[in-house]
This record gives sequence, structure tokens and C-alpha cells, in this order.
Amino acid sequence: MNKRLLAVVKLGGSLITDKTKPFTLRKHVIRQIAEELATAYEDARLLVVHGGGSFGHPVAAKYAIKEGHDGSKRKLEGFSQTRYWMTVLNLKVVEELAQRGLPAVPFQTSAFTYTVNKELREYWIKPLAKALKLGLVPVVYGDAVLDDKLGFTILSGDLLAAQLAVELNANTLVYAVDVEGIMDKDPRHSPNAKLIKELPINEALKIAGNASGVDVTGGMAYKIQCAAKALTAKIRVVIGSGTIPGNILAMIKNKPGTYTTLKI
Repeated sequence: MNKRLLAVVKLGGSLITDKTKPFTLRKHVIRQIAEELATAYEDARLLVVHGGGSFGHPVAAKYAIKEGHDGSKRKLEGFSQTRYWMTVLNLKVVEELAQRGLPAVPFQTSAFTYTVNKELREYWIKPLAKALKLGLVPVVYGDAVLDDKLGFTILSGDLLAAQLAVELNANTLVYAVDVEGIMDKDPRHSPNAKLIKELPINEALKIAGNASGVDVTGGMAYKIQCAAKALTAKIRVVIGSGTIPGNILAMIKNKPGTYTTLKI
């Protein structure tokens, strides 16, 4: 079982939650994704990472958690609230996956990671590696974490997914988002925008650095920057729609679908 290919699947917060309604899960989307992951699990190991969406982001923004601790009780309350709502979301995601027969288990990100001035420096992946070897499906997430310099900060799920993919020697890193992938134009302003099916990482990084005329909404620029870390480690990286039925399965299995494949 432990010889099966490993796919790290990052589910964007905008994909699995309704950002217009605080603390609201897009159940129909996550259930569809769960069914596809259950099919993928038949011949692949899976590690799922999810974003905060309408659960973690509003609270973290309200208390400016990313900027760290200022010594006030209010900040401590904000850290506590952010962690609480991310735990709630994580358990909801795990519940949906488990109902589709996946042996999904929640892993508290802030318990095995540690940052220094917002940079991920320390992590203990042995429990994750063991879980994967046993055939479990760990479910981790972007989180409010303790920081050596700032007291605490926010660790992005995009970065966490890329780093874990590298450390666990994953075969594929999937960024499932609520758009088709990387577009040649901003679809909000250009109805004729087309999906870029394959894109060298150097060109993608230029896109990330200059968003003019290109769709880098929803944190796409940061995803590209994180993807570069995995590509350097010779991990296949794709970014594509998680709302189109069957597309996440296609991304995992390297089948035709609606997504962008990043290349060295």
C-alpha cells in the first residue's frame, strides 16, 4: 500500500466555502470532491490540505493575526477564535470525506509547524508520513500558528501543501481552485479569456509578478510562487477547477481536464 503514488491535494478556501456568507460550507462542492477523492484513493495515497475561506479568513483579518501579537488580550482572543473556526472547518471537511468511505483524519497544523517571522522553518512530519504509510488520509489546513519572532501569524495552506509535497516526496501536487486554472487574460474583464494548458514556471512567475491582464485572482500569484518549490523537487504541479465534475480526479491521474500544468 505504501508504494502507491502520493498526491497532495490543496482545496482552496473559495472552492469549499461561500466567501459571501461567514462560516458557510459549499456542501455540494465538497461532496463532489469527496467522491472523486474516494475514487482516486483506490490506487493512490492522498494528503488533503484546505484553505480557510469564510471560516478562518474573516476572523484572522478582523484581528490582523498575520501581523503577529502586540501584547494585548484582544490579539490573544483573535488567535483563539481563528484557531477555533479553522478547527470547525477542518472537522466539517473530514466529516464529508469520511461519509464517502475515506479514512480521513484531522491533523492540527499549528501542532506540528513553527514559523520564524512568517517563514515556515520547523515541522514534524513523522506522524503524517506514518499515517500515509498506514493508508490513512491526513487532512491539514492553513492555520494560525505560533511564530518565533511575532508570537503568532498565519501559515498559508498553499505554502504548506507545497512544502509537505516536497518533504513527503509526493508525485503530484494539485491546487484545486474555483477558476479553470491560469488564464491568458483576466476573465472578469475579458470574456474571451482562454485557459493556458501548459506553462513554464519562469513565465508563470512573471505572471505572478505582474498581474496586468492576467487572472491571478484568488491568490493565484502566491500559488505559483509556492508551486515553484515543488517543481524544483521534480513534483508534477497542476492548478485547475475543483467545481467541474471529474476534474480533480483528472488532475490527480494526469488525464485530460480543465487545468494548467506547470513545467520547469
